Amino acid sequence: MSDEKARLASDAITPSGRFLDYVFPFDTFNGPLQDPTNGRAEYLIETPLKFIGKGATTVIRPDGTKVGSIKWRGSFELHKMVTLHGQTAQGDQMLKTLRDALFEDRKRVWVDDWGNQFYWQTRLCYNAENQIMARYLRGKKHTFRDNEPAWLSIDTSYMHLFDHILFTAIMIEHETRQSEESSSSSSGGGGDGGGAC
Repeated sequence: MSDEKARLASDAITPSGRFLDYVFPFDTFNGPLQDPTNGRAEYLIETPLKFIGKGATTVIRPDGTKVGSIKWRGSFELHKMVTLHGQTAQGDQMLKTLRDALFEDRKRVWVDDWGNQFYWQTRLCYNAENQIMARYLRGKKHTFRDNEPAWLSIDTSYMHLFDHILFTAIMIEHETRQSEESSSSSSGGGGDGGGAC
C-alpha cells in the first residue's frame, strides 16, 4: 500500500449497498435536488448568472437554512472559496488532487467533519477501503428529445455526509464543465452552454 493510500485509511462506516437516488431535474447548479419517489426537495441550489466574475453557488435546505456556498474563481480571484457548516477553505484544500500512477484517473480527496478521508474517482465516491459510497451521473442535453437530468446516489450508511458529498460533486461537475468549455474554445466550437457558472 502506498503512503497516500495508507493516509486514506480511516474508521469509515462500511457501506450497506443500499443506495438512495436523488435527481437534479433542471441543472446541477440551479434548482432543487429532489427525491424522485415523492418530489420532495432535499436541497435548493442557486447560481445567479453574473456578467462580471464567476459568482457563487449557494445551497440551502427547503426550510431556508443555508448549508454553505462556493465562490467560484473569477478573473480577479486566485482561488475558489468554499464555505460549509460555517467553515471556509480554499477549494483546492477541501478537494485535493491525488494520482497514484501516471495513467490512472486522478482521485479527488476530501475530509469529513470528523477527520475521515474519502475520495471521488470517475464520478464514483469511495471510502478509505475503496468501497463505493456515492455515485454522480451527469446530465445530458439533446436537441431533438428530452434532456436527461443529473443524478446523485448515496449509500444509506453515509446519509450523514450528504452535505459533503453534494458539495464535492458540484465542484467536480464545475471543473468538468470548465474543461469542456476550454476544449471547445480551443477547437473553435461554441461550447454546450451547460453551466451558469
